[in-house]
This record gives sequence, C-alpha cells and structure tokens, in this order.
Amino acid sequence: MILNHFQGLNVSLSALKNSHLEQLNSEFFALLSTRLSVLKIDHLIMRIGINLEFILKKELRLLF
Repeated sequence: MILNHFQGLNVSLSALKNSHLEQLNSEFFALLSTRLSVLKIDHLIMRIGINLEFILKKELRLLF
C-alpha cells in the first residue's frame, strides 16, 4: 500500500514537472516571438533609414 502511494506521488510530481516545463516553454516562445517582431521592425526601420539617406544624398548630388 505504501509503495502504491509513493508511485502515485512520483506520477503526480512527473506530471507537475511536465506541466511547469510546458508553461515555461510557452512563455519563452511568446517572448521570443515578440522580441523577433521588434527586431524585424527595427531592422526594417534601419534599412528604410539607410535607403532614404542614400536616396537623399544621391538627389543632393544631382542638384549640385
């Protein structure tokens, strides 16, 4: 009877660990996707800024 009790605890502990790991995994990927979106937006803004700077310099050279 005692052995069955401990086996039940082991199963419960294992399920709890898996549940906790799944929650951490979910939170990690949610954070990662948010950060990747921000990085993509920052990268696009930087690319647009560089392209605008290049175009403006090119236009200014044509004016003078």
